[in-house]
Amino acid sequence: MIRQLSATARSAVLISLAILASACAQLPKPELSAYTAAFEATRNAAEPMIADFAVADRERELRQMRLQPRYNSEFFTDFRTSDVAALSNISLPPGAAAIDRSFRAITRYNQVLVALAENRNIEEARGQVSQILEDLGGIAPPVAEGLPVIEPVAQLLVTALSPAIEADNKEQFKRIVLEGEPQVQQLIDVLRNYTPTQYSITTSGLQRAARQDPPVTDRQEVVDKINDWHRAFADYVALLDALKQSLAELRSAVEHPKSMPLLQRAAIGASEVRSYADALRLSLAEIRSKH
Repeated sequence: MIRQLSATARSAVLISLAILASACAQLPKPELSAYTAAFEATRNAAEPMIADFAVADRERELRQMRLQPRYNSEFFTDFRTSDVAALSNISLPPGAAAIDRSFRAITRYNQVLVALAENRNIEEARGQVSQILEDLGGIAPPVAEGLPVIEPVAQLLVTALSPAIEADNKEQFKRIVLEGEPQVQQLIDVLRNYTPTQYSITTSGLQRAARQDPPVTDRQEVVDKINDWHRAFADYVALLDALKQSLAELRSAVEHPKSMPLLQRAAIGASEVRSYADALRLSLAEIRSKH
């Protein structure tokens, strides 16, 4: 068939076949770059939310501690190691710690993929896997209200990543994407499904002030801030959903030879994630401007 074409047409066909063969032999680096960029945008935009949530979660822990008999309305009569979550600014309270470790574990997962895709030293990728196991291994049930399913999800990801990384980076990359992607998706779902509890804890102080009788003098500002948080959490969930789609595009690129429509979808998806991240940062900036 190729012989029947003109010399120019034959050259075009041969070049196209060469490109296709090369695409099949290579790792889907554009999709990987789009996904990792999407994740970094998500994590960076979410960090202020995690910080505010940690403050509210710590205040909630302290209120619960003050209901114990050992608090005599002025001070605690003893110290317990469990008090650290509510009192220490060095450590995070349970809920915020679980969210932080989940993001760190996904970061490590991404770093394993990047190390393999760039054909780096195998020991580096193996070290990243060890860090994932360490991050997720520290999450014990019940880690926090609303996060009871993180332990089985973490264990599934650990199982997917536990086999020793061997010399064939390309095959290991594909294996870790195909076996680890469902668990990372579930880990993102854990973060997503925890948002109602996270919202409730983050706004708990504001909601108490809004219900106060007699009303506080700045009640409308308090109500407005609650509504701002409601919008910010909507932006956050939209961002997580876009991240899930970006990860799905990476899996699709591994399962099927790379094609231009897939690359275009990856680029569009990365652009959407950045716009969602910008929207979340704007929402959080508006909340802080009213503080």
